[in-house]
Amino acid sequence: MEDRWELLYTKLQTISPIPREEWIVFKRLAAYRTVSKGSHFVRTGEFTDSIGICVSGLFRLYYTTPEGNEFNKSFCTQHDFVVSYSSLLQNAPSFFSIQSLMDSELIVIGYRDFQSLYSRHVCWERLGRILIEQLFLNTILPPILGLLR
Repeated sequence: MEDRWELLYTKLQTISPIPREEWIVFKRLAAYRTVSKGSHFVRTGEFTDSIGICVSGLFRLYYTTPEGNEFNKSFCTQHDFVVSYSSLLQNAPSFFSIQSLMDSELIVIGYRDFQSLYSRHVCWERLGRILIEQLFLNTILPPILGLLR
């Protein structure tokens, strides 16, 4: 299992250089979790308080209409952040579900724990900013561009 943590550490180093001491603190706050195919990390209507980072596998973020039709919003693969960020920020129920499409692995950290890292070292602020940029590019920007066409 240590190899999974090290692979993630190596990947995150390309986003924001993280000192080894900070990584040790992160590992104490985070947990490794498996999500079996078809299982949910978050369901529509649930409150969430965690951020996942996909170590392996595939997740879909999807909406369900009142009629029961499902529409995929986006997908998350290895090293993507897996999160209902609007639920975290607003302390509100998630507008969408996050489902594993295959047996998958996540590193999960509580949102408050992740926020507590911001004051420890600038590397966490940088990582948090890049998380927001990734979410913008993957989830917010495509619908806006679709409206402009």
